[in-house]
Amino acid sequence: NSACPPVQDEIEISYENLPALSLGNDTTVCEGTELTLTPELTNAYNLEWNTGDTTPNLFVSQPGTYSLVAGNDACPTVEDEIIITWQREAELNLPLLTVICGNEFLELKAFDPLAEGYKWSTGDTTSEIVVTTAGRYDVAVFTKHCPVVRDTSIVEVERLMRVEFPEDTVICEGENLTLNAFDPNADEYL
Repeated sequence: NSACPPVQDEIEISYENLPALSLGNDTTVCEGTELTLTPELTNAYNLEWNTGDTTPNLFVSQPGTYSLVAGNDACPTVEDEIIITWQREAELNLPLLTVICGNEFLELKAFDPLAEGYKWSTGDTTSEIVVTTAGRYDVAVFTKHCPVVRDTSIVEVERLMRVEFPEDTVICEGENLTLNAFDPNADEYL
């Protein structure tokens, strides 16, 4: 009706960008590794981790699935998750000391199913080596996510005894023949 004055009102409309969140790719780390999850956040400040924490960064000391819900006051929340898995270190158990005879050999085995590479002090890059000479044998085992694991084995080689008897000899009944099998390196005689 023209008898009433016009009514006027104002409203302020602000625009809030949608929140964005990324925790990155799933990650495998060496067993016992502690890390801090730092999400990439845009326009998100209301945060809650599946652990109950509400801080931007999360300290992680166990494997598992970690998720974060983030939002702002105006827009729907967004969520992302990351799976943290552990890889154990390589396990080595070379014998500390082994003594072999001069005509024998020893197989030193450093196999681990998680190993991605081996490096022996001999230059070999296989999981096992065959040893025929005395010495110290070191191996380094490489895995994808853990530090290098090292082990050492000492091998000693005993020389074979040489016992020499005289030419075939015939003795008569009642006679004696002395045989000498002395070797200064012998520990015992059988």
